[in-house]
Amino acid sequence: MNPGTVILHSRADDVIPFSDSEELAQVSGARLVEVGNDHRLADPTSLTCLLLLCEEKH
Repeated sequence: MNPGTVILHSRADDVIPFSDSEELAQVSGARLVEVGNDHRLADPTSLTCLLLLCEEKH
């Protein structure tokens, strides 16, 4: 994984277990951000988080 990689994941994801992202973050050094209400991460809070993270990169 590239340095500075961020994983966004919801504990309420019914498609991919949150524990998968916890493990991936641990072994890769990625930053895990818990956000959202489901797998899609299309709620306002998730979208705001994504926007802020993108702005951090610039």
